[in-house]
Amino acid sequence: MRKSFRLFWPVIYLAVFITAGFMIIMYSNTSYSRQQMRTNAEDVVTLTADVLNSDIQSYVNESITVSKSMASSSFLIGWLHNEEKHLSTDGDTELVQYLQSVQKEWNYDIAFLVSARTKNYYYQGGLSKVLRSDNPFDSWYYNFVRASSLYNCQVDHSEATGNKITLFVNYRIIDNRGNMLGVIGVGTTISNIQRLIARMEKEQNVEIYVVNAGNADNTFTWDTAYFKTADRIAEITGIEEKIIGSPAKKPYSAWNGSLYQVIINDSRMKWNIIISKDCSVEIAEINEHMTSSLFMNLLITLGCIVVCTLLIRSMSHQIHKSENIDSLTGLPNRTLFEEDYQEMLRAHGSSNSS
Repeated sequence: MRKSFRLFWPVIYLAVFITAGFMIIMYSNTSYSRQQMRTNAEDVVTLTADVLNSDIQSYVNESITVSKSMASSSFLIGWLHNEEKHLSTDGDTELVQYLQSVQKEWNYDIAFLVSARTKNYYYQGGLSKVLRSDNPFDSWYYNFVRASSLYNCQVDHSEATGNKITLFVNYRIIDNRGNMLGVIGVGTTISNIQRLIARMEKEQNVEIYVVNAGNADNTFTWDTAYFKTADRIAEITGIEEKIIGSPAKKPYSAWNGSLYQVIINDSRMKWNIIISKDCSVEIAEINEHMTSSLFMNLLITLGCIVVCTLLIRSMSHQIHKSENIDSLTGLPNRTLFEEDYQEMLRAHGSSNSS
């Protein structure tokens, strides 16, 4: 009787071995690709945050320095001590000339002074208004006075320049007795900073937002392209509002699905800069590569099964033949003769029945 070679389990073992090998290699490659993608995204976002923060600081530091210099001006301190006298004689001519010189020399949109005693709001065009605590547009001043900081940076509307959205630096004027005489400052439209952010976004393929995180509350409660309120950024990014608006000591970073998000706090300007990079395209490419690898694994495994099955079947037949043929005469022995005879009878019977 022909020896029976069981082909099922050897083929299954071979298929499992090949599949396991492919899966290990594919898992290793996919894990490496994902890790590289995450590392690259983290490096890009971190570098963008550092460069952007440095560029914005360079831009704003000038305004802080100018405001600080104005706040320590002996002319302004003396003028505020004798404000009523000046207003009763030559008005605010000298003060306006001083503010005009600062505004023109440093190319600001506005240079202003608020008297703590009279609440008069002066700018390079003269006396603009008298601040009132019940006027919502004047809340920035009263919030700043209640705060403990010597200065702050705020994005707000400038009534004196046609309600342009302006970046203000507010600085306290303190006399040698420690009394607050007023608030001095400068303002420039945020277009330059927004152009800087837009360029950074385009170059690094990220999204950037800036939010107040420690400055006194102001009257600006809606969005520009990049300066937004904390609740609006929370809605866009999915980060908790309390995290967005808090002046964290350490940078916040986290993966939120396909988004890598970082929040850095600028303690000098009291801003949080939120940078988010969407890696969905890179993840889709990795998944597509994984799918194609699985398909190739299936084809190769099926091919190996077919080839190995045919090979084992052929080898089994050859071994069976060699075991049942007389090596001296080359004739089949009784076992092989009976098998061939039975096959012939079956073939003949099937042909007769048809």
